[in-house]
Amino acid sequence: MATQPITITKNGKTVYVYPESVAYNSENKLYMITIPTVENNQATGAKTTKVIDLLRITKTYNVKGYLTDETSGLGIVQKNTLRDIAEGAGANGGEISCEIDPNNPVAKYKTINCYIEKMTIEETPSDLDETKTYSTDVVKYRVDITLVEGVSVTSITSS
Repeated sequence: MATQPITITKNGKTVYVYPESVAYNSENKLYMITIPTVENNQATGAKTTKVIDLLRITKTYNVKGYLTDETSGLGIVQKNTLRDIAEGAGANGGEISCEIDPNNPVAKYKTINCYIEKMTIEETPSDLDETKTYSTDVVKYRVDITLVEGVSVTSITSS
């Protein structure tokens, strides 16, 4: 488990995700060329596949954790803010800023620019806490978020 919350920010709105797990994924789109073997030359065996590596790498983070509002103690405030960020946060496009715990061995970067590709928010009641009496006191929001690291097309410059 990470030692500090993951901070997701866009257009002045901030959410803290207390992670149970953070998984880093890297996918490299390779182009493979399979050379056919003609019928009268099949005795020599299959030809070795040729691979073209253009380093078309997509970096993603899968974050699983919980939302808690530091000030009011109600996760519903953070849930609504996270939904707002995922739906644009009132801004015209652009990426979000995400701070991932640098002490987590899978997090190569402390702050990344990214996009929310997929998100699930699940309401999970905590009925075991007898000190809580009001329904919102006993609700936690479990989140599963896939973040794609990258920048807006308008941010790309020729190099």
